[in-house]
Amino acid sequence: MDALAPGLAMRPARVADSGAIAELMGAHDGAHGYEPWITEADVSEDLRDPDLYLDTDTWVVEDGDRLVGYGELWNALLEEARALEAWCWTAPTHLDRGIVSTLLDRTEEAATLAAGSLARRPLLLRNFIWANDDAARALLEARGYGLVRHFFHMAIELAGVGDPPPVPEGLELRSLDPDRDVHALFDLIVAAFQDSWNWSAMTFETFRRRIAERDDFDPSLSPLLFSNDELVGASFNGTKIGQGWADDLAVRADMRGRGIGELLLRHTFARFKDKGWTKVSLGVDSGNPTGAVRLYERVGMHVTRQFDAYEKVIAT
Repeated sequence: MDALAPGLAMRPARVADSGAIAELMGAHDGAHGYEPWITEADVSEDLRDPDLYLDTDTWVVEDGDRLVGYGELWNALLEEARALEAWCWTAPTHLDRGIVSTLLDRTEEAATLAAGSLARRPLLLRNFIWANDDAARALLEARGYGLVRHFFHMAIELAGVGDPPPVPEGLELRSLDPDRDVHALFDLIVAAFQDSWNWSAMTFETFRRRIAERDDFDPSLSPLLFSNDELVGASFNGTKIGQGWADDLAVRADMRGRGIGELLLRHTFARFKDKGWTKVSLGVDSGNPTGAVRLYERVGMHVTRQFDAYEKVIAT
């Protein structure tokens, strides 16, 4: 087992660490040529999530009073999970001090312990890295992880975005009403994504908190499409550092193939532009079977970065 270099200390994360963790993630992005995109509010939301066990499944590494490493393992919904997910970050100034190796040790130990009483086998542990992080790639491969999937961030600059198309007759487009629409929106998103390769189950309460408990959430940025007062499509959106973020684009199964996804995206771009934002981004599975990447390219989005999923069997 790898050990931390002298002078470093490890402890569980606390919500009060949110700002320092977001700064660490931004420094990690910058070291790989990318603009930061994770906000303090994003980290705080995760650390407040009861599905993330801070005492046993998060690890902060400190060098004196400076936070220089962070790892987390998501396993609260183990019975429903296809794979457990782990993430590890280290400060660019501390790459050779055993932090990533130690964090990988901790996530693997915790995942193995969590899987110990689970009857279903095999169980996978999955890690995500930037595609140009050669050191992380070599470390994961040396530990028996294999590359299984590519993901993209895609973006569009809003300066050249024109007016959105009209809404077809018989359909109604309106902004998300958090009190009225949250249950229907949750059900639509779950139905749309539950068979996706990287889908992680979430509870309604977790979803509700994303809307009700974030000061930076603006419901007017999320257009919802209704037919006979039934929700048939939605673009559920938030914001990141310096950009709008299209979190979830969902269309009811019987309404697909009618251009609703494109309609919702173009209205999403218009709403962000009207609010003064200059760019909208999103994340997508490059192997999405619904043709999502082609849709995003058709509306003018382009790939800005790639990250890769690596996994290995931890319980057989």
